[in-house]
Amino acid sequence: MAQPQVHSRTHPKCHRLRHRPEYQQCYDTGRRYGSRSFLVFVRSRVVAELLPGCGQADVLAQPQHRLGMAVSRKIGKSVVRNRCKRVLREWFRLHRHVLAWPDTGSPVPTLAGLDLVAVPRRGVDVLALDLETVARELTPLARRAWKDCLHQAASVRPSCGGDG
Repeated sequence: MAQPQVHSRTHPKCHRLRHRPEYQQCYDTGRRYGSRSFLVFVRSRVVAELLPGCGQADVLAQPQHRLGMAVSRKIGKSVVRNRCKRVLREWFRLHRHVLAWPDTGSPVPTLAGLDLVAVPRRGVDVLALDLETVARELTPLARRAWKDCLHQAASVRPSCGGDG
């Protein structure tokens, strides 16, 4: 009996925003997209910014998107904040394949993927927030952001944020 592939069930470090400057770049140079429950900052990333674990060869097959979450104390106590982060991580893990290259390989050789920072809006009911709701809100938003970045990177107008 074959075991399932481990990488599809994990959220490795190369798929996370981990440091303050990475978040700050998203806020400063990225574009904002909004839904009912979330505000998402999106910034395109170039190949030169890839981490050693996620090489150029990997990017040609699948873009290397990263997710960051900024869940403030205004959302609730730690249990509520952690639940919100768990649901967001699970959405990203299950839906990052939706943000693939259009045909075969990267249409823009310098583009590596997106950095997304998800911020829950104040007043969102996190206890009622489930994976289906998050997917319904964020999947079309992420697709639109990816399409915008691909279009702008192909036309060599770096207004999607980032360097590409």
